[in-house]
Amino acid sequence: MTETERKLCAKLWEEYETDLRSACRVRMHGCEESIDDVIADVYLALCQHVAKEGSPIYPKGWLYGTLRNLTNQFFRSKYRQENNILSQSTDEIELPCPNDFVEDVENNFTIEELSGIISLLNTEEQTLVKRFYFDGWKISKIAVHLGISESATKQKLYRLRRKLLKLLKSK
Repeated sequence: MTETERKLCAKLWEEYETDLRSACRVRMHGCEESIDDVIADVYLALCQHVAKEGSPIYPKGWLYGTLRNLTNQFFRSKYRQENNILSQSTDEIELPCPNDFVEDVENNFTIEELSGIISLLNTEEQTLVKRFYFDGWKISKIAVHLGISESATKQKLYRLRRKLLKLLKSK
């Protein structure tokens, strides 16, 4: 960044910083501890823009648009961290099943009735039932066998349990 570009950034920043900080305080209500970080990111974005493309044509609009984008990005990442924490290991993810499928089968149906219901399933679902319940394969081994991820296998198994429970209840 040249000296001229630095002076331009400093001039623009001096002119708009107070108003940007006020707007940021309003947008970041409840997250006041992060206002300085967002303002610093706006300044950094301004300096990068000036260094690459020169002064924005409409600096005020550009700065407020950048502030809006950065605050939205902040709240999206905050939402993901608080509400959608994803585990790196799919072993820790467990999809809830309202009932224990094996227990329901043992309590309510004979093997012949279950065989009739299993025959209604498609080939992939039958393979999943056989490998998981009868052969005792682990989710990871089934995933490799089916050529899908472990989380997809768990999801298929969860949906299959729900489907089987509906079929069991309808008979």
